[in-house]
Amino acid sequence: MDGVDYFFLEEDEFLKKQEVGVFIESALVHGKWYGTSKEFIDEQLAKGFDIILDIDVQGALKILDSGVECVSVFLLPPTQEVLRDRLEKRGTDTREIIELRMENAAKEVALIGRFDYLVINDNLEMAVNDIEKIIRAEKLRVKRYKEIKENYYRSENA
Repeated sequence: MDGVDYFFLEEDEFLKKQEVGVFIESALVHGKWYGTSKEFIDEQLAKGFDIILDIDVQGALKILDSGVECVSVFLLPPTQEVLRDRLEKRGTDTREIIELRMENAAKEVALIGRFDYLVINDNLEMAVNDIEKIIRAEKLRVKRYKEIKENYYRSENA
């Protein structure tokens, strides 16, 4: 839904925004342009929200290469056959698009090593649980507490 799941733009409007750097990442995926608004991300971070981006490998690599602090998770179906079955059952893509998606998936799997984590989406509940565990673990990383010594000792002496 426009404004809920995505913000839909005409291609020429999208390309103009891309040209002036509106997106933190953008990519042509399966014949359609996708991008993530820097302004939207900054607004959510300012509110203290954690952000989960459901983006393709191209977009994820652009973010990883940008130096932005992030945690990356490669979400993968258990087999190529399961991926094909899921795409076919969705009923949203033509046979040609499904073949293109399968070709792209084979290339993307070769890039798993660039990501921090791998989650196999064989069972949705387990995959969600795994991602929740990654989020919890990342929140506990020492590097997230840059001022812990100063704040810890300051509160004791206050």
